[in-house]
Amino acid sequence: ELDERLILLETRVGEQFNVLKAMVLDLETKLRDQDQQVKRQHRGLHRAIASARKAGDLIDNPPARRRRMQEHLDRPHLNTPDFAENEGREGNQISSEQDFADFYNDDLDELKASPRAPEVSKYNSSIHIEDSQRVFTYYWKVEDIRYRMNNWGWRRSLRSPDFYIFKFGYKMFMKIYPNNNGENIYVHVALTKGEFDASLEWPFTLPLRIAVLDHSRNPDDITGRVWHPTELCSGLHWQRPTTGDNQICVGLGFSHNDLDIANYVYADAITIKLTIFLD
Repeated sequence: ELDERLILLETRVGEQFNVLKAMVLDLETKLRDQDQQVKRQHRGLHRAIASARKAGDLIDNPPARRRRMQEHLDRPHLNTPDFAENEGREGNQISSEQDFADFYNDDLDELKASPRAPEVSKYNSSIHIEDSQRVFTYYWKVEDIRYRMNNWGWRRSLRSPDFYIFKFGYKMFMKIYPNNNGENIYVHVALTKGEFDASLEWPFTLPLRIAVLDHSRNPDDITGRVWHPTELCSGLHWQRPTTGDNQICVGLGFSHNDLDIANYVYADAITIKLTIFLD
């Protein structure tokens, strides 16, 4: 009888510990979200003040107004790919330099030094031609990467938003383990239940590749191999999802030290690039 009571007490203590742990993690997430929101509001106010000052200068100085207008007309804008190249876009596209700044939650002037801005702006969540192949590309920014690497438990993960890889296509997601075994980062990709699954072919067979962007002038991305679903993992991973997320399998792994070799950490974030080969 005493043993049963001890077992019951141990079970209850474990349950209470899990509840407290969940509360702490939830509080941590809310505090960091609030901090990011305050920073975004501060940046928005800063931009509004700067715009107001520029507007005042132009009103008081007609020649400057004409010159500023001509500069705008002469400025090369980013080309917007046509529908055929963007039929996979859904909700995470970045259409301007300011959107790219917001993507990294930082000021535009501080981010213009990144040579990857045009790439992310143009190709995020889109279908296009890369190295003579038709591909879908999705970029996922993981913020506060240093904090997650140094403070998260080795089994704690972060899941990306869902995304479709083409119109009426497969729905997928990525997941990152920032502190696996205290020294490595692992990124995985998998299928999740989508709205159009009944009309698609199963199992999923499209090759894919994961990389981490290097924000250098001559970038050397951390790039994994091209994974072929038909050759790796069990069929269960690539069959039609029935209840939600399928189990994860393929991905990219690298050490914490690798992030310091080049400019992989940018504005305290890493950008993960998923490429899916459609042909």
